[in-house]
Amino acid sequence: MLRRLELTVRLGRAEHQFRAPNNLPDRGLMVANADGAKKIWGTEAAAYTGRAVGAVDRRTQARFITDYLRLWSSWSSFTGPLFIYELRDAGTNRANREDNWGQLTTNGTPKPAWHAFTAALGR
Repeated sequence: MLRRLELTVRLGRAEHQFRAPNNLPDRGLMVANADGAKKIWGTEAAAYTGRAVGAVDRRTQARFITDYLRLWSSWSSFTGPLFIYELRDAGTNRANREDNWGQLTTNGTPKPAWHAFTAALGR
């Protein structure tokens, strides 16, 4: 569960847990202390697939990646890079959430999230 700068963002009918600034006290604190020109970086935006509690299907993972990138870019006046976690699944146990965060499977086969990610980047 995300705790630091946690934000629930409603995009369409879905709600996403997202670590991001949006009129949060930390952003206001930065501005109040002459750090408003500094960019906030987003780390570990992700959704895991598989069968673990909280897992999403692969199409939903792809939609979340697209939503994260679109939302982050809408805050470009005060945000820096957004890091998507993670490139490749760590293992093959679909019941273990830690094995299923990737945009690629362990053998490098792209999941729909990879295609969404590369499309969002215009590649």
